[in-house]
Amino acid sequence: MLLLLTVQAGAQTELPWPLDLDRALSSTFGETRPAAFHAGIDLKTQGKTGFAIHAPAAGYILRVRTSPWGYGRSLYEKLADGRILVYGHLQGFAPPIAARVAKAQHAKQAYTVDLEFQPGELPIAQGQLIAWSGDSGIGPPHLHLEVRDADNIPLNPLLQGFRVADTRPPVIERLALVPMGLESLVGGGHQPVGVPLKDGVDGYQSADTLLVSGRFGVSAQLYDQADAAANQLAPYRLRLEVDGRPQVSSTYARVSYTDGHQVFLDRSRLSFPGGSGVFFNLFRLPGNRLEFYDLPPGADGLLSCGLAAGQLRHGLHTLVLVAEDVAGNNSRARLQVLVDELPRITAFQLRPAGKTLRVQAQIDDPDSEVLELELARSADGQVWQPEEITQAVPGPCAWQVPLRPGLWRLRARDEAGGEAFATCNLDPAAVGASLSLQHQAFADFAEVQLTSDRPLDTPPLLAFADDQRRDTLALRQTGLQEYRVGLPFNPSGGPLTIQLASRAAPSLTLLQQEVVPAQETQVLWEEGDARLRFPANSAYAPFFPQARRFTPPPATGLESTGVGYAFSPEGLSFDQQVEVGLRYGSEVAQPEKLALYQQLGEGEWSFAGNQLDPNTRLVSGKVRRLLRFALFSDTQPPVISALQPAAGATVEERQPLLRARVDDIGSGIGREEDLTLRLDGKKLIAEYDPEAGTLSAQPEAPLKPGRHQWEVEVRDQSGNQAAARASFRIR
Repeated sequence: MLLLLTVQAGAQTELPWPLDLDRALSSTFGETRPAAFHAGIDLKTQGKTGFAIHAPAAGYILRVRTSPWGYGRSLYEKLADGRILVYGHLQGFAPPIAARVAKAQHAKQAYTVDLEFQPGELPIAQGQLIAWSGDSGIGPPHLHLEVRDADNIPLNPLLQGFRVADTRPPVIERLALVPMGLESLVGGGHQPVGVPLKDGVDGYQSADTLLVSGRFGVSAQLYDQADAAANQLAPYRLRLEVDGRPQVSSTYARVSYTDGHQVFLDRSRLSFPGGSGVFFNLFRLPGNRLEFYDLPPGADGLLSCGLAAGQLRHGLHTLVLVAEDVAGNNSRARLQVLVDELPRITAFQLRPAGKTLRVQAQIDDPDSEVLELELARSADGQVWQPEEITQAVPGPCAWQVPLRPGLWRLRARDEAGGEAFATCNLDPAAVGASLSLQHQAFADFAEVQLTSDRPLDTPPLLAFADDQRRDTLALRQTGLQEYRVGLPFNPSGGPLTIQLASRAAPSLTLLQQEVVPAQETQVLWEEGDARLRFPANSAYAPFFPQARRFTPPPATGLESTGVGYAFSPEGLSFDQQVEVGLRYGSEVAQPEKLALYQQLGEGEWSFAGNQLDPNTRLVSGKVRRLLRFALFSDTQPPVISALQPAAGATVEERQPLLRARVDDIGSGIGREEDLTLRLDGKKLIAEYDPEAGTLSAQPEAPLKPGRHQWEVEVRDQSGNQAAARASFRIR
């Protein structure tokens, strides 16, 4: 239905390919980009530039832009039916257009211009030469092509007449289940679980069956391919079925620029043992305004386990993902889930009495009437010898067995296969175990993890307290030396202190300040050493931010101040930019050289801002996601090299191309006005290519024979400056 709504008049008519090249794509509509959806298709140009671009349809030039960043040189053509074609990353414009651009650049004395034209000023006939393909702005050589409707909203060009040969179905690599909330578990934990798939006769399948409870969403890691190139492309439509019934679908036919940043709500970057990457969400998170979902009124696509109507009942269920491309090729992936509440073991105790060991525990399971219990012993925690195996109903249980040293384990398994276990260590050395507490923050709760350097003598208890609560919780054992428990945040509770009851271990203190969408909120840590400012309506849903200090690793070209904070929930995105501020130490000699950097990958730091407040010693920047941030100092100036013409050179050309290499491995070059190229003292309009690291310009008029001097001046985002000069001779 969505397709019928978004296809424009004339969209089914095939349009000529704007390049005299094979119809091959390197990217397609709706792919994931760092800040938004990819709004068009990328036409391959064989890794080269300079291919002629001919208008696929008649119209007129609506807009022309030049910029060192983004689309580089770009051209906007309005068609007779109201649609707009956008051509990006151009090498150059056809002469009538180029003349307008040159005139505007000369008047502004800058390379960056943005020109708009009226109907009749620059009419375009079908097939007319309008530009040449290039690699200006971001990316390697290719032609970025968009189709927008009359309201400037991008449409999928593959539905608008730009077709490619495609007989290859999408490839589905993994399905992931994402638990939603404290009472939700997938595979026994609060973390997303990714399941690899194998392609077979009946489509993609997983041999695993995941245990689920509470609420969870389904995500998919996948890609599409077309015939002419092996590039991994985005799918066109995704559909989720549960037990043969449609649950939710998403169709990538139209995405508004206004909501393009909500790509972080439609996609999740997930990491888990054995894999990581970007996953397409088959559910709609709070605040998501994207219009390409097909859902019943009021539904969000999340799956709920329980006894109410429409929920997944206890037992097996089949999830099927269908991925489709524009050409109608489709693939199916199948995964079974088992709705089951896990057994819970508490109060597990061993009490030696002479030559007898008395064992007791409380075992609960809300959806099982009979449990299989196994009491086993081990000398090393690897090989277990069963001592007692019995069937029992949930409740208190007890045994008496011969006293033997070593590790003892009680395991409870329900009829569906869900299990829990608890261990006790009779080795006297267990009493002196070294313990550590860590946490991971989710939107409205924290999962606390306890690890020890050896198996413990008794299951630990977690003590927690705030202004309104003081209690203890039993932890769920998840490994021989690991325990976990979820703890809800309390918006009116003040700081939350977490420690172990009756055991010596470091404590945790978590902030319980709630950020709600409608309110502007400032959150401070460590007396203001770290600060987050949330404008009103920046958060999509209420949450409790957390921060943890760390020492940043060395970064190439930057000097560390030792100040770093990891904010969580990690990767959480916002509808408006939020301000991150970190405080530097009073010993910093040049605070004006400091900047805030965000970690994008292992050893990869990106400039995020350098707003300096010397009174509070805060350096801040604005971002859309919670990540790891650090303060680094950039005191190294840019490096200017490879000047052409070189010093002392003699050239024949009367209008030689002046070109210099500009490198900055610290804060980088962020503004065109921070790059200047002069010839004989006169500023030239110079083009900066940030990816190639070059600055180039050409004299507007032929030069006179004789000696000429040219110079380049560059300033990075931390204010470091560099200059280089060279003289050459025109013969």
